[in-house]
Amino acid sequence: MKEKSNYCSICNNLTESNLCLYCASTTRDRSQICVIEENYNLINIEKSQNYKGLYHILHGSLSPSRGIGPNNLMLSNLFPRLMPNNNEGIEVKEIIIATNLTTESQATASYIARLLKPLAILVNKIEIETTDVVETETIQ
Repeated sequence: MKEKSNYCSICNNLTESNLCLYCASTTRDRSQICVIEENYNLINIEKSQNYKGLYHILHGSLSPSRGIGPNNLMLSNLFPRLMPNNNEGIEVKEIIIATNLTTESQATASYIARLLKPLAILVNKIEIETTDVVETETIQ
């Protein structure tokens, strides 16, 4: 399986083709993107059956003590997705930053929210613990 796996060219999800099944789907809400740290977060959110938007997977969180900075996260391909011409003509109206309860995860969420603030897109931050949403906050 490792030999066949690669990252989705849009969201960084693990897949065997160029696009993962979420990005390839015609039924997902392309106006919402949920930014998550790891693949297991996607699986847990999908189990809830409440979210129908797209995802963006960072594959980690900021951790200066471990030498993980912004350039180590898979973040650079998020911003082109926010333009309608890169999103099947659909305007992204909401970014949901769904991070874990760790200090590193919260720092990552704050960092991404600061980057998104000038774009005038609604940014909601949720804290997750396994499959449970602990807290929701709208960031203006």
